[in-house]
Amino acid sequence: MKFFSSLRFQVVASFFILVVLATFFLGSLLIRQTETNLLNVENEKLTTIAKQLALAYDRVIEKFPTMAETLKINYETVKKFYLERSLDDYTSPVHEQNPNFGVGFFIYGESFNRPVAFYESESLLSEKTRVVLPLYERGEEAGYVWIEEPKDIIYSKINELKQTQRNIIIYVVIISGLFSLYISTMFVRKVTVVKKGLENLKSDLTYKLPKMSGELGEISYAINDLSQTLYITRSNSEKILESINSGVMVLSKDGIIKDINRAVEELLEIKRKDVLNKKVLDFPILKELLSDIKTKDNIKEKRIKIGKSEKIFNINSSPFNSEEILITIDDVTEEVKLLEEKRKTEALKTLGIFTTGVAHEIRNPLTSIKGFTQILEKRLESNEEEMKYISTILSEIKRLEDIVKDLLTYGRPSPPNKIQSNLSNVIKDSISLLSDKLKEKNLKVEYDTSFDPKFNFDPKQMEQVALNLIMNAIDSSDYGSKIIVRMKKYEEGVLLEIKDFGFGIKEEDKEKIFTPFFTTKERGTGLGLSISQKIVEMHNGRIWFTSNIEGTSFFVYLPIL
Repeated sequence: MKFFSSLRFQVVASFFILVVLATFFLGSLLIRQTETNLLNVENEKLTTIAKQLALAYDRVIEKFPTMAETLKINYETVKKFYLERSLDDYTSPVHEQNPNFGVGFFIYGESFNRPVAFYESESLLSEKTRVVLPLYERGEEAGYVWIEEPKDIIYSKINELKQTQRNIIIYVVIISGLFSLYISTMFVRKVTVVKKGLENLKSDLTYKLPKMSGELGEISYAINDLSQTLYITRSNSEKILESINSGVMVLSKDGIIKDINRAVEELLEIKRKDVLNKKVLDFPILKELLSDIKTKDNIKEKRIKIGKSEKIFNINSSPFNSEEILITIDDVTEEVKLLEEKRKTEALKTLGIFTTGVAHEIRNPLTSIKGFTQILEKRLESNEEEMKYISTILSEIKRLEDIVKDLLTYGRPSPPNKIQSNLSNVIKDSISLLSDKLKEKNLKVEYDTSFDPKFNFDPKQMEQVALNLIMNAIDSSDYGSKIIVRMKKYEEGVLLEIKDFGFGIKEEDKEKIFTPFFTTKERGTGLGLSISQKIVEMHNGRIWFTSNIEGTSFFVYLPIL
């Protein structure tokens, strides 16, 4: 029994299967060789008959000169009257003996140039094997003799032989197959046990393979011993890995995820069981997170959106062994955002104090200038030439007042006075206020306010936001173009989109678009979008944009509280 359970015996059985394959190969080779031989034999047979007919032609032709002399007629006349009858004495017996054969002569010359003494095969539709030999008379080619045989007669003999050989092969295969099936079943059954055991060990190192006899039994014993050692080692390593806050990931060089710790699951909101032994490219979050890992060993402050929030990570990679890479992931979101917020707050605080002070210092003398200019306007009403200058001064004073107002709004924003209202009313009022601007450029406004819930917000402040965004869209649009304004449900609130089809925002300007005092307009203050951002943030909302050469879309998200 030990012999039958040994791996050696199972290898012998595998070789026996190869015998079956060899039998197939040799049998097929033998059949092909036999087929070739039979075709050659038949071809030689037809060639021999054709040669005999060619010799018969020579004998018939040799008699014609004597006949011509005896009958005192010319040679061609003798040939014309006696050739076909004489040749028929030779072709007729061939056809009668083998009705399936086609046989005959084709004679050249003015008196003939046609087939003579010929018989067609009874198998008219079958493909034929044909032999053709030339005929010579007085050293010149005078025609040819042909004989043909249907191929299906030849192949019927070949098929009979093939069938006999196939039967022998089938008997060998059946006997070998039954025997090898029994042996392979025994072998596969044990290998399957070992295979399933190894698969279980991937997730549970405490699993034990059952005892088996023979060499496979020794292998299963060695696997159990090794798994026990690995379990102890891994338990200690896992305790360390699971206790640290940094994410740890092991990847193969071709991007297969080999392992992750608890911190990776929590940081990236993924499950270990879902990603193990799968490619990084199959998971969008991991693909984005590790997109630069091939070119950089250390990635600082990688920003990625996970769920509904943005997280910032520091990523380090290093060789783990010859086939794997160790990646550590540290969440630095809070530290980076606190630092950014601190810098921004300090800068904006300083800027706010400065702009408020400047605005107050400008507003007081500006009020005086405006008052005196208005007095001059009344005194100089009759002087049209002087009134042109007065009008220009008042126009510029109005512009300065608007700038001072923007500076005060930015530096000392008022808290929102929220009431229950519909955002669509604000949009319609804003479009109405800018109707003259829209007419100047012949712009059409398409708006969709089908999603228009009532919620708490400050209508005056949101009107200021809408006016800024629509005015920017007007300035960016070409004459005769259009502006799209629409509202739709987004997350837990409403999303306002204002889209133009202008020239878009330059790539180098995109990062500075919400920076105070940054503007691309000749007479702009650069505070419109900064103020709009502040107002939206005071409503616990967000404002962002997308832009390309086909136009720009600004999005304002307001939560419905």
